[in-house]
Amino acid sequence: MHTLKSTLALRLLTSIFIMVPDSSSSCLDGQQTALPPREDNTWLAVQMGTKAVLCCPHIPPTSVLILTTWKIHLRDKPSCTISLNRETNETGKNNCTDGRISWASRPDQNPELQIHPVSISHEGDYTCQMGTTDGNFELTYHLQVLVPPEVTLSPGKNRTVECKAIAGRPAAQIFWAPEGDCVTGKEYQDNGTVTTRSRCHYPDGNVSTVTCLVSHLTGNRSQSTDLLPDSSSSCLDGQQMALPPMEVTTSLSVQMGTKVVLYCPCIPLTRVLITTWRIRFRNKPSCKIAHDRETNQTIETICVDRRITWASRPDQSPHLQIYATAITHDGYFRCQMATYHGNFRRGYHLQVLGLGTPESPGSTLLIILYAKLSLLVVILVMVGFAFFQRINDCRE
Repeated sequence: MHTLKSTLALRLLTSIFIMVPDSSSSCLDGQQTALPPREDNTWLAVQMGTKAVLCCPHIPPTSVLILTTWKIHLRDKPSCTISLNRETNETGKNNCTDGRISWASRPDQNPELQIHPVSISHEGDYTCQMGTTDGNFELTYHLQVLVPPEVTLSPGKNRTVECKAIAGRPAAQIFWAPEGDCVTGKEYQDNGTVTTRSRCHYPDGNVSTVTCLVSHLTGNRSQSTDLLPDSSSSCLDGQQMALPPMEVTTSLSVQMGTKVVLYCPCIPLTRVLITTWRIRFRNKPSCKIAHDRETNQTIETICVDRRITWASRPDQSPHLQIYATAITHDGYFRCQMATYHGNFRRGYHLQVLGLGTPESPGSTLLIILYAKLSLLVVILVMVGFAFFQRINDCRE
């Protein structure tokens, strides 16, 4: 019931969010009927780092355009103007020194304004004023810049867990599945971003896995984790009764670039013979990382990605850590713990969210080799030049 209430609340909140317009479609199409001279106001939300294209109002086809002026009133910077005189085809800038704000193309053909890339400092009002023989037409954009938060989820002592949506703009909202005894607060930074922090306690011993649901205008995210009875034992204290051999699978979505810790089944380590992480990537060969408790040795098979490691000493805590998640880490991660009583398994279907795909380690290596080769060629050319210069000096 608690899970259902959290899901419904998240869906309701998402349904009333402002849709972020696509920069390529933010302009009005040419079929719109021209209106009498007036001023329109439009609220526009754009994600930081993207490109925004702002359009001027449409004018009647019988009007003659004389002057186009963009008046920009930024929230934290001095105002400025960018203009075009159609009669002389001359452009002018008054106090507009930010190179990220410019005409989208040739202003005599298209008076749209472009901001690329958008930053927090670009929040403010942008007014396009078009002076014509039939009067002035104005269109004002109230621009809001959205910043996606970084999401972290950390289990703590005594069946508590903390979820943080760091440096979002506007503030993100946090929901839990299942619901617990939670306290949520916000921290406001000087740059206008807000960190939302929610800490929950789960006294019900039947709850083993919890999910943090983060809702934000830039997109919804979720992370799941196991509850730890005591942080010093990492849920593997010797007093806990081992459960019958079983397998649990969790779907996990994380933001690209964040650190993720994947947990093994919660059983006493004294009963474990071998812990094995089997990793099946979506677009890379599979690999395996194992730890033999009798010999205290780690065995790796084809696992060359150094971002994937043990979270700490595997003889004390066999959890797996992905230091900086990338799109290439999409796939299925499964921890198998072999004991005298059978095998215990926990799996994660990991989805990495992000705007782009970072370079693979192979491509990075090629770039390094190319740079070294280029440096070697430069050195050889310099040595050869010095050698021939020395020969010429000796001849003279």
